[in-house]
Amino acid sequence: MSGLVLLVDDDGTFRTVLSSELERIGLAVERAGTGEEAIAAVAKREPDVVLLDLELPDRNGLDVLRVLRETHPAAQVVMLTGHGSIDTAIEAIRRGAFDYVAKPCPWTSSRCGSSGRSSAARS
Repeated sequence: MSGLVLLVDDDGTFRTVLSSELERIGLAVERAGTGEEAIAAVAKREPDVVLLDLELPDRNGLDVLRVLRETHPAAQVVMLTGHGSIDTAIEAIRRGAFDYVAKPCPWTSSRCGSSGRSSAARS
């Protein structure tokens, strides 16, 4: 497996654990702890997938999503959150997120948590 993943989360421990798991399965991972770092990282080297936390210290994840969709539309963005609601999930999908995943995630399973896209489809 190959591909570049940009992991954007302000929780350093979460970034370390998830990065290790993604690297273990053969993905290259870049990390960012803020929205501004994420936007700069995507401008330097466009990832295949961006795992983007909803709550960042400098910007709202939905705002970062908007910038990424405008400047790098090929990157697939999956929103991550431990604080969201179904309304937030729907809004993220409307704004162009590929999917929405609730944290914490059971990283050893084949799918990380429950999918916002599939949850939204069921309601």
